[in-house]
Amino acid sequence: MNRFWNWIKEAVFDDAGPISALNASKCIVFAALFSLMQLIGRDLKTDNKINYSPLKGVALFSLCFCISLAAAIVCLKILEKAVVIFNKADENCNDRTFSIREYVFLNIRNLMFWMPYYILFFPGTSNNGDTEKQLRMFFHREGIGFPLNVSPIQGPDIFITDHHPVFTTWLYGSFVKLGLLLGSAAIGVAIFSFLQMICFSLALTWIWARLPQLGVDHRFIKAGTWFTALFPYYPIMSVCMVKDVTFSFFCILLMLFLFELMVSDGELWKKRWFTSLLTLVVLFFILSKGQGKYLAAVLFVILLFAYRKNWKELLISFVVPILFVQTIWVNVLFPLWNVSPGGKQETLGPLFQQTARYAVNYGNEVTEEEKEAISAVLDYDRLAEVYNPELTDPVKLTFRQAATDEQLKGYYKTWFSMLMKHPGVYFAATLNTSYKFFDITWKDLPIFTRFVSRVDETDELYIKSYFTGGGLNKIIRKLFLLIEYIPIVGLIFVPSFYTWLTIFCFLAVLKKNSIKQIGSVSLPFCSVLIFFACPGNLPRYSMPIILMAAIMLVSTLYRKTK
Repeated sequence: MNRFWNWIKEAVFDDAGPISALNASKCIVFAALFSLMQLIGRDLKTDNKINYSPLKGVALFSLCFCISLAAAIVCLKILEKAVVIFNKADENCNDRTFSIREYVFLNIRNLMFWMPYYILFFPGTSNNGDTEKQLRMFFHREGIGFPLNVSPIQGPDIFITDHHPVFTTWLYGSFVKLGLLLGSAAIGVAIFSFLQMICFSLALTWIWARLPQLGVDHRFIKAGTWFTALFPYYPIMSVCMVKDVTFSFFCILLMLFLFELMVSDGELWKKRWFTSLLTLVVLFFILSKGQGKYLAAVLFVILLFAYRKNWKELLISFVVPILFVQTIWVNVLFPLWNVSPGGKQETLGPLFQQTARYAVNYGNEVTEEEKEAISAVLDYDRLAEVYNPELTDPVKLTFRQAATDEQLKGYYKTWFSMLMKHPGVYFAATLNTSYKFFDITWKDLPIFTRFVSRVDETDELYIKSYFTGGGLNKIIRKLFLLIEYIPIVGLIFVPSFYTWLTIFCFLAVLKKNSIKQIGSVSLPFCSVLIFFACPGNLPRYSMPIILMAAIMLVSTLYRKTK
């Protein structure tokens, strides 16, 4: 420990030279964003309103900014020192091949440390509702209600909706069906959880097994492998049957591909097998979560700047999967399978939330013409009643599935005209459903500790958590919440910490001629931006950036050496 603190002292003080103008700008931007979001979060959490007087707001912002700026400079100095040590190339690294033996050993060690979590949370965990509804849809159960009743296509033959990704519905349902063939639904969940745990171990360990070939300092590799084995969130998330976890797995795979592209300086595009595998990863990345197609489109644009000579391979890897999902998957296969696409309210939720807040705050200013345009799309008369500042779902449920494109155009015009009148309302509405992801004092758990079944215990789909179904579940959750309050160490358990770590790493790699490195960390950064479109401050939405954090750090630290 003394060696660690001496290293920090050396990085910050002994090697402290003048900070460059570019780095100073990065620290200022980071400190300004951090300070602003802390002030907004501090005020919104009291009454869902921003009430600061100008004088008090400026005073608090200035204080927070000064502290944050100093911390950002220190962290950047530490990062610069870490980059130097991280890239002290081993002269024999070019002669090394990927060690399968070491890779297998690391995964066996992971499973030894992860198995107690698998047993504790046996047969696996889920969130409060989504997975259970997906299983009931897969088995064509009656009386499901939401989300089938908010889908654009409804009828007696429609049992599944893409409101929850069809791919994950079939994936989870298939394992439960296998379990039923073997005697119980819980067996299927247990098999799925175990296999998913192995997949996560293989994916998270790959980066550390790969680094010796790149000449990376062995101390970083050793620390990374032990962190992977011991960090509790990894095994707890890996035994969770929730779409966010499945999506996170493909996020990790995509990050690994982007890292290898950066390391090879784009040479891997010449390998057909690489393009083929990347295309499959992107396809499943899109199929496992609704936001996947938007992230894939943004990544395509960013990577086009980095690898413009390989635009054909980029089209195949990113655009083809998007087109396949938007055309063949949704427009051809869904009708054949009697599957309803997800409703438009999922995409338009942030806009609907802004409209509802406007109706609550400035209802007396809404004209009859505006009210008519809104009522064609939403139940205007109920907006003020159902509006929840921290959750868009109640407002989204008033969406009229029969609304035509012409009526939606009328709504968009009204939405824009209201924006011009009171832009602050729209700003506050969006922040109210996302500010906690940026509030470093937010204490909540991005993990689940039991399997939630809302069917009768006599139902074959009832899945019981063997050890955490009762009081132990609450004890575990309280324990992890207490850990979050531990100074410094507790930060790695706080969801919002990963938001700021992602922003910091993205800013750190912003420099001239670093577009390939920027591309390698763009996915977690874009995932942070998605928070502003989330339906609410639910910590599970942080799962992808938590699970991508280690690979993002490696991509930030790595510098190609001759």
